[in-house]
Amino acid sequence: MSKKVSKDRIKNIISLIENKKWEDAEKTLFKLQKTNDGQVLFLLGILFNEWGNPNKDKNKAKEFFNLSAESDNCPPNTFIQLARLETNRVHSIRILKKGLKFFPNSEQIYCSLINYSEASDREPIYFNADEKGCLSERIKIRMSETYFRLSNYEKCLKMLAVIQTDNDTDTEILKCMEGFCLYEIGKSKKAENIFKKLVENDINHKLEYVPTFGLILALTNENNISEAEKVVGELPLDINIETFIGGPGGEAYFDAEKHRLKAINELLKKTKSKDVKGRLRGTRGLFTYSQAYEMEETSKAAKLAVKRDFEFAQKIFPSEMKYVEQLFWISNFRLGSCM
Repeated sequence: MSKKVSKDRIKNIISLIENKKWEDAEKTLFKLQKTNDGQVLFLLGILFNEWGNPNKDKNKAKEFFNLSAESDNCPPNTFIQLARLETNRVHSIRILKKGLKFFPNSEQIYCSLINYSEASDREPIYFNADEKGCLSERIKIRMSETYFRLSNYEKCLKMLAVIQTDNDTDTEILKCMEGFCLYEIGKSKKAENIFKKLVENDINHKLEYVPTFGLILALTNENNISEAEKVVGELPLDINIETFIGGPGGEAYFDAEKHRLKAINELLKKTKSKDVKGRLRGTRGLFTYSQAYEMEETSKAAKLAVKRDFEFAQKIFPSEMKYVEQLFWISNFRLGSCM
């Protein structure tokens, strides 16, 4: 039988961990371990899993989380932490499903289960969470991204319509997603209007130029090539961006790479401007370099395509050192007949 530790005592221990008083927290927790309180065992797991703790020990953390899961007064987060420590995604899902047996109304566990599950398996989990009345905005946001990833743009739009967020960055990221959905279902003009507003508001480029590429894509689709070319001129030659864009809390994010490349490829088919072609091909090279040269089993054709993009861009912009640098690194790869 376990003996429940008071909430004030637990709060004090949490404060010690948050203030990085590792030794004090460890001494206090080990003294209380004999109570077999799930909260105490959980906090021992947290203590040994904290990256700043000089005594950080993944095995100890896992041991205490497992003890917590088998004890009374276990918090739902125990199962989430155990799932994170697993290297096998399938077993992480088993752990989370077990957690739901103890905490059938846990929004936290449902959200984690959605995150660990394959995109095609998430919808039933979402409906279960809905039936239990524990849907949250972050679950809805995750499902909107899931539908987007599955190219189910109609469902994505329906989900986006019911999401409410107080975070401006999350709102803007979801607007990017909405713009691409509208483009995909043939409503380019509406998409253009969304991306124009986003470009105007994103003065610090926290959206990683995604609205800019969205605007290029929409304008190109409407055959407004001259305007699309002007927008291309706003892109820096040495552009360096993340594959996906995400909010500060990680609630809203999605992979925009597919549509960035689509914007480049579609405009390349229609533009006659060498300057625009140089910018677009240089940007495409920077986007695809890692996949072509840093991944195993990449085809020689893919490597050669990136090399040619940089060569073309470097001829148009000979003083742009980023292209010269990339060509230098490419020259160090053994490409056989590609060189």
